[in-house]
Amino acid sequence: MRAGILAVFFLPAALHAVTIVPRVTPLADFTVVGSQWPPYTFAPNCSPGETAIVFRLTIHNIGQGASTAINNYHAVWVQDNANPSWSGGSMLPAIPSWGSASVTVGLVGLKSQSAMAGHHQFTAIVNGARSVAEANYGNDSLFIDVNFPDGFCGPVIATTTASGTTVTPHSNTPPPGAAAPPPTVLGGSGLPAPTNVNNTITQAVCTKYGGPAAALACSAALPAGKLVLVWDYPFQNPVDGYRVYVSKGGGNVLRNVGGPKPVATQTAPGVRLAILDPPPVGTCYAVTAFRGATESQQSATSFCVTAGNLAKTATLNSNPAMTMIKDVFISTNLSEAARNNQAGTLRYGSDGLTVGSSHDTAEQTNSVFRGYAHFDTSSLAGHQIAKAQLQLRGATTEGGPGLCLSQYGAASSWTPNQVLDINGQVLHNIVVAQGSDVDLDVTPIVQSWASSQGANTAFAVTDGTSLATSTMLQITRTCLTTYKSVTLKAVYY
Repeated sequence: MRAGILAVFFLPAALHAVTIVPRVTPLADFTVVGSQWPPYTFAPNCSPGETAIVFRLTIHNIGQGASTAINNYHAVWVQDNANPSWSGGSMLPAIPSWGSASVTVGLVGLKSQSAMAGHHQFTAIVNGARSVAEANYGNDSLFIDVNFPDGFCGPVIATTTASGTTVTPHSNTPPPGAAAPPPTVLGGSGLPAPTNVNNTITQAVCTKYGGPAAALACSAALPAGKLVLVWDYPFQNPVDGYRVYVSKGGGNVLRNVGGPKPVATQTAPGVRLAILDPPPVGTCYAVTAFRGATESQQSATSFCVTAGNLAKTATLNSNPAMTMIKDVFISTNLSEAARNNQAGTLRYGSDGLTVGSSHDTAEQTNSVFRGYAHFDTSSLAGHQIAKAQLQLRGATTEGGPGLCLSQYGAASSWTPNQVLDINGQVLHNIVVAQGSDVDLDVTPIVQSWASSQGANTAFAVTDGTSLATSTMLQITRTCLTTYKSVTLKAVYY
């Protein structure tokens, strides 16, 4: 078995034979996403010291085990990255395996309007921690960008109670037990060990732990099923890098299996991330820090791989795949006014998905064809989608040359004899020859369905021709492609 390194800034190393010690108890594993977009709501009339913004988040348990309730204000924690004291949190109920819970976190308005106005980036962290460094399992976070308008909250207004006492709006200081500043180990030959070894399945976390280059690497690694490890090093000690070992747990004492050779070496101290080939379930990893010939102890906690940490693939068949067709008459027997004023005729076909347009002088009609493919995506609910492709196969074509398929997106709700449109963003990255099989990237659409199942989990594909009569009358050639097989392939965690 070998553990390969995907990004150029990681050094590959062999993975020695190991004795697998499977973890018996299934574990919960949290991810955090927005419950809406954007994932926050401004208070309509806020004042300093009162709630100014409410973050609306959904916590998914993608692990194999149920979680217990976390009756701690820091179970879900949101903080301003530039001003961590502007923060707040929420408790978290128990969540079954593959279940989810919605939470809200409110932050008060700051006394200084200048400190609050403008762009802020917040981090939402799940797992009962005030920071990623304190997270116990799951270790997931979400970056949220917010632009506050000038003068968002009014000036401080003192109010008077019946007893004549002046009430000053409170500031949002963390409750007792807030996180201490990062510790420093000075002098001596030892180095503190890294902490919180974990995995991630989101590019946002890759960016946080490795920067833009790591995010780019993860964009290819996660769909390929790679295991992405991350860890914290909340110390001021200078280091040259980190080493990742295959380990087995024995309380807080971890020993290498098969010798001291690491499976990965990270020589960029600011990058706390490694990308490995997927190992068997039960494989555990620990991380050390090194500077010159000095190496720290292995991290006090290890990360052990469960089935929930590894990528899975689902291939869903369309149910159904159909075609909507609109016809308009181009007959010269009709007056120009009659041709321009006709509503046209809608019809549909069920023999595969056809897209494009046709100019039929024999029938004296022009027609636009739009394809529709519906899928039952309930099996993906609550999962993180690494990559999703709409796969169109077995193409036959007529007319051309040209791109009969040039646009696609999420379909509006549609039944036969209704107009078929794209609901939301229209995607255009079609670079295939007419009639060829094609894979269309639909990852963001499928992720939105997995996060919140929509009423119509379907796609529409078109050639971009408007259904307006005046436009359809201008069609002068035929370009049609029919796909007999339509499937949705998703890689998910």
